[in-house]
Amino acid sequence: MKSLKKIICIMLIAALLGGTAVLFTSCAADGFSQTAQDYFDALCRRDYESMYNMLTPQSSARLSLDSFKEYHDKVYNLLGVNKISIEQGETVASSDRIVYNYVLVLDTDEYGQFRYDSTLEVLKKLDDFYLIEWSPSNVITPMTWDDRIYKTTLRAKRGEIFDCNGKVLVKNAYAVTVYADLTKVEDIPQAAAGAAQALELDAQSLESKMQSAKDSEQDTAVLATYIPGELTVEAEEALNLIEGIKIDRDSMTPIRYAVYGSAAAHTIGYSTPVTAEDREQEEYASLLNGTRVGRTGVERQYDSVLQGTNGTEIYLLSADSRTRTSLYKKEAVNGLDISLTIDIDIQLAAEEAMAENYTDRATGTTVVNDPKTGEIKAMVSYPTFDLNIYATDSPRSDAADLVTDESLPLFNRLTQGLYAPGSVFKTMTAIMGLETGTVTLDTAFPYEDEIISMGNGTDGWKPKGSSWVTYIIRQHYANSASLGKLSMKRAIAYSDNIYFGWLGMQLGAETFLEWADKLGFKEAAPFDLPLHSASIANDDDNLRNDAKLLADTAFGQGELLVTPVQLAAAFSIYGNEGSIMAPYVINYIADTDSEGKHQIVSQTQPNTWIANAASTRTINDLLEILEFTVDSATGRGGYVRGMRIAGKTGTAQTGNNVTEIGWYAGYIIEGGENYVVLVHTDGFKGETSDIKHATIKAVFNYLKD
Repeated sequence: MKSLKKIICIMLIAALLGGTAVLFTSCAADGFSQTAQDYFDALCRRDYESMYNMLTPQSSARLSLDSFKEYHDKVYNLLGVNKISIEQGETVASSDRIVYNYVLVLDTDEYGQFRYDSTLEVLKKLDDFYLIEWSPSNVITPMTWDDRIYKTTLRAKRGEIFDCNGKVLVKNAYAVTVYADLTKVEDIPQAAAGAAQALELDAQSLESKMQSAKDSEQDTAVLATYIPGELTVEAEEALNLIEGIKIDRDSMTPIRYAVYGSAAAHTIGYSTPVTAEDREQEEYASLLNGTRVGRTGVERQYDSVLQGTNGTEIYLLSADSRTRTSLYKKEAVNGLDISLTIDIDIQLAAEEAMAENYTDRATGTTVVNDPKTGEIKAMVSYPTFDLNIYATDSPRSDAADLVTDESLPLFNRLTQGLYAPGSVFKTMTAIMGLETGTVTLDTAFPYEDEIISMGNGTDGWKPKGSSWVTYIIRQHYANSASLGKLSMKRAIAYSDNIYFGWLGMQLGAETFLEWADKLGFKEAAPFDLPLHSASIANDDDNLRNDAKLLADTAFGQGELLVTPVQLAAAFSIYGNEGSIMAPYVINYIADTDSEGKHQIVSQTQPNTWIANAASTRTINDLLEILEFTVDSATGRGGYVRGMRIAGKTGTAQTGNNVTEIGWYAGYIIEGGENYVVLVHTDGFKGETSDIKHATIKAVFNYLKD
């Protein structure tokens, strides 16, 4: 009989070694071991009813079968356990009980493997009757009778945005929250009336908020939120006198706070919480409620960089709702920070200049860039909007006004607006003519005798014998023999359409198209944000088949369209010895270390977009003419004493007799930062000139040494 027991024990061990549990190999007490093995085998199968039937009366009296199942399911399901196995340990035996030491191994797909050193106590009851003395520690070792298990998401912080000098532009902060501590408010109507008077809000609305919170057995009721700096000192002092009315600045209402409000709003962009519609897109499918998603600008284009990755913690909560032990913790990885090339001080100066001069008379843009690197130091789309309208999870009520406003404040004119560049483009046609040898600086327009007076101080010309219906009109260079021949210098300085229309025809459509491509006017410049493509014509054949359209395009009209960002980059050829740098606004992307310092992950390197598009000689010759233009001719409106500026104005017609597009592009040679400044206006005829001149002069003065 003894020999038979040994054989059965060996067979049982061999069978179970190939399964999910390893049997404790002592066969000295078959009943104990068999009971332990039956329990472990049932645990590995998650046969909770069989396990429950093995419990001592004392154990089963503390919980029902359903509660017993719930203990296991809550833990194992929350951990995502896909396999349970047991590894044997030593046993501690006495006459009526054996304590089995074992390792509980829980395998999961998401969190890896959990291993707990555990004990199982088997008691002998009467003869050959064995039961399990059970407690929640048999589910997982750290668990006690009063514990509850929870899983929480550790939210990653969205990356913040900085200017090139390290000044924070957009950060994660908290609104100034005015709330009622209902445990201390004795008279709700009275408190609501006092708060309403201090905040200039509706008393009935505040009373309703407080009463609703009280009815829901909440201790607090949020009455109003404010962007930092919005709540006046007087209002705060009045609120402090009302019993139970409190102010929170650092915990209640998280916001995405734009420190400078509307500054660089179109470039930075805004974010709002994820929606159900967003989750239909794969990139947003797993985002938690409340997670902010970039909607425009850098916030949208670099959303995946700013997002970060949420972490997870699974923990046991004690009866007094304190975290007793953490079972698993994966820290959140915060989003990366972004440093822009924008200098916020230059940006603010440009925005102030535009606000003072544009008012409601015009829309437009200003771009300031470094022609040597392509870095954009300021870029303004006017009118702008306050980014803090979208700071909280619920946009302010005036967000709706931004959509219906006829001036389209949400539209990014810098990158999405396409405009005829007007006479600024003549500087590009001049490059084409000089580089191809079609003309020299001294080449004069040869058909002065064909120019006729159009009245109102303007002249017109069309090729003799042509079938043109309309003339090329000049407005700044009156037909006068006393001024001498109409050379390249005079044509640029006085922005003569006739000269450049004629030059375009001398170049011919094929050469003109080739050089338009070479100078980047048939594509979008590479840029960090989506940029509309420049277009030299709706169809190249239009220029091949229509000499008048070719002439119009050569002086910046026709079907030619370009964004302000790209036109500023093109004009930068005059500050970079004939090459054009790719414009960029992302300075670097960085992680933030424990000391709050940036650790750069990626740094944008200056990139030559178009190398050697023009020779140094051509650039120097034209710079001399463009400086004369600012000092003594049509660019005089942007002249600043003590500075050397090479510049070109431009006016493009919009196809009606009411509005026009105005331009001023200037490069600071000496007396200030060697930046290119481009100002663009879209307004009523007769007003754009004053607006653009006043604006660019203000920016030049700010940049002056």
